[in-house]
Amino acid sequence: ADTPSTSAAGNFLAAFHAQRQRDVAAAAEYGARAANSDPENLDVALRAHASLIEAGRIEEAGALARRIIAVNPGFAPAHLTLAVIDFRAGRPADARGRLAVLPIQGVNRIVHPLLLGWLEMALDRPAAAVIALRPVQEVQGFRSLHDYHVGLVNELAGRFADAEEAY
Repeated sequence: ADTPSTSAAGNFLAAFHAQRQRDVAAAAEYGARAANSDPENLDVALRAHASLIEAGRIEEAGALARRIIAVNPGFAPAHLTLAVIDFRAGRPADARGRLAVLPIQGVNRIVHPLLLGWLEMALDRPAAAVIALRPVQEVQGFRSLHDYHVGLVNELAGRFADAEEAY
């Protein structure tokens, strides 16, 4: 997978091969090229979006997320991508709006409250952050993740006794 293809199909196959070889960077590169070569192909966009996220190329994944949402407004990973971009850009209200449309099922039962909790911290509202994190403790097997994040929130807020209790 050293020479870029000039066709969407060639780039798609190269991305697939790179994924199978666990070459995250190449999978993202070829996936992005395939998605750009065939912008109407939702399946290619979905695979490329996942590969770009895995490779840490969040801004590029955001461009694909917008295209995906235009065709499939309910695709939760695209909304999560854009929420993270909004959050990182200092737009917590926009991030919160994106999170509001997510169904609270599957992985979103964990990701949604975690992101909401850290959005509250970005707004300097640690008490609201702790409340936002509560749903994580209700998911079987995730109590320790909840406690860890509550501890971090409290520590960052200077509430060291509460942090120690959570840890």
